[in-house]
Amino acid sequence: MKILLSTTLLVFAAFLLIGCSGAQTEAAAPDPVALSLDATDMMAFSKTEVTLKTGAPVKLTINNAGALEHNWVLVSADKDPLTVSEIDALYGVKSETIGAGQSAVVEFIAPGPGEYQYVCTTAGHAASGMVGKLNVTE
Repeated sequence: MKILLSTTLLVFAAFLLIGCSGAQTEAAAPDPVALSLDATDMMAFSKTEVTLKTGAPVKLTINNAGALEHNWVLVSADKDPLTVSEIDALYGVKSETIGAGQSAVVEFIAPGPGEYQYVCTTAGHAASGMVGKLNVTE
């Protein structure tokens, strides 16, 4: 009887040690994809197409290389870039207004697979071509 009780206690203690050993480790978060693009007074982004993997953390730096104010807003591909505003930002992913010579950083998680677009919503800029395409792959 003492052997059975001792064996049971040893097995129970082993389970406790395994559960408390810290053997379970959390996966480290992947480093963000660092992207940089310029917004210019030629009404263009320096990168008109970007490809990311679904779920990738992204750290985007937008540099205003011009004298005019610009911004960067992520919207769905089916939105008319001529009518979008900051309110249309997909998942709230957008920059603030970026003054001449200034930069803004936008951090986000790449959405599900598909095509998206990014737009400068400053009046007249999208109509002049300040639009880009974001491709997200699996």
